Amino acid sequence: HDALPIWNIPNTIGAIDGKRILIQKPARAGSHFHDYKGNESIIALIMAGPEYECLFVDVGTNGRNPDGHAWHRCSLKKALESCDNPLNIPPLRPLPGATKPIPFVLTGDEAFPLSKHMLKPYPRRNLTVEERIANYRISRGRRISENILGILGNRWRCFRAPFLLQPEKVQQITMAILTLHNWLRDDRASRSIYCPPTLIDREDPNTWELIPGSWRDDLPPESLLPLQPALVHNYNSEAKEIRQEFAQWFSDEGDVEWQRRM
Repeated sequence: HDALPIWNIPNTIGAIDGKRILIQKPARAGSHFHDYKGNESIIALIMAGPEYECLFVDVGTNGRNPDGHAWHRCSLKKALESCDNPLNIPPLRPLPGATKPIPFVLTGDEAFPLSKHMLKPYPRRNLTVEERIANYRISRGRRISENILGILGNRWRCFRAPFLLQPEKVQQITMAILTLHNWLRDDRASRSIYCPPTLIDREDPNTWELIPGSWRDDLPPESLLPLQPALVHNYNSEAKEIRQEFAQWFSDEGDVEWQRRM
């Protein structure tokens, strides 16, 4: 998937986000699933496409692990870094109108480390205008992953309370729900009922102001806990250069007329 036509970000294969799914403490599990909030949980990482479809899910990392560990052990991360290219990702190519070839990336938030294949906003301090614009554009594209999790919490009410099941069963249920989510999103007859336009975040076509989706008003605070920010901030120079290439493109060839106003 290339999110340029919808979200104005080229060289993008999707947006990723994660949540902690609450469970009851399994028998004889000790502190294996005990998380930073004092709950028992497993971690789910979900990669969304531009139409809020689920392209990948990794669910089951036990809650005692720091959130960064879930991404570190994730099969998607390993596939992105593999020399064999099992995901069949296109080769490096320049952003439209640019000359420097760069890789295809995921968009993520502060829960994920900046890397060759992970594009995330700049830290929110002492930002230049170019960096502020980049943060707006990256966050705008990343919103699809936040909204797919909002859809799940709103439409699948089993996520609104701790699962009284073994972690393996919760993993299977989550995978089944995401399969059904994709089918309901793709089926023309059910799409408008399952996910009406007002359910998800949208933009005013005249002002480009964000209109929050109704899912944000209908989630209890304990539903699908957010991941913690990544602790690693010493990113390698290649990752920083790739983000800078995007930042320059957003303010130059990739400029959209409303971004400075926003």
